Order: sequence, then structure tokens, then C-alpha cells
Amino acid sequence: MSVACARLLGQYENNLIYTGSQVFWTHGEVIDVSNLEMPKRAGAFAFWGSIAIASPDRWLMLTENPDSLRPPLLRVLDPQRFTSVRSVTLPREVHQSGSRPRDMAYLGGDGVAFLARKADNRTYLFIVHAPPIAP
Repeated sequence: MSVACARLLGQYENNLIYTGSQVFWTHGEVIDVSNLEMPKRAGAFAFWGSIAIASPDRWLMLTENPDSLRPPLLRVLDPQRFTSVRSVTLPREVHQSGSRPRDMAYLGGDGVAFLARKADNRTYLFIVHAPPIAP
């Protein structure tokens, strides 16, 4: 059996993350799938970007910096309240890569890895240690 659900998302999305009873789209929207027969929109974050699940109650998201001249932010999210509980500015080398970071993975502790494409059109792997994100 399959269930098609219309109007749960504000726009088309093809990149999602699943954890427990929620599905997250990189544009910030979260769908509650605890009842697979009746999924519903749980809420949305005020920002969007690549996400990694550090734990069921602590998600990490790479977002653009409100100041476009500064490097992107790595945010620690509260997935129940749809808020950022803290953030850290990524190193300048990430900003100089010429594109938004994508495809993030949580490495444990204070570490994340993600990809970014530089102006030379090559994709680079970044590994960042950010103590503010540690549990």
C-alpha cells in the first residue's frame, strides 16, 4: 500500500533526511510520519540547508550567513521547537570555496564533514571541528 500526500511541502524537494518519526526536507520543512497512514506537517525551520542528525533531539544544519559577506553558519537545532539553539561561523576557507556547502555528515563530538564546490568546478571535502556543536 502507498499513500500519496499533497500539500505537505511548500515546494518541490528531492533531498530528505529521516529520523524516527520525522522526515526533514532541506528547505526547512518537517513532516511527522509517526502514522504512515496520515502523515502531517510538523513545522518548519526559518532557514534551510544541509542537515545531519546528531541525535533524535539535536540536529545540525549548514545555512547561509545572514551577512552574505561572511562564511556560512553551522547551527545546532531543536527539532521539537523548530529553532536554532546555537550556531558557529564556519572557517573563511569554506566561504572562499565559491558555493554553499552540501551533503553534510555528523562525525561525532564536535566534528562534521561536508562537500563544497569551488570556483574551479571541483568538489572538495571539508572536515570541521566546532566545539560549540559538541553534546
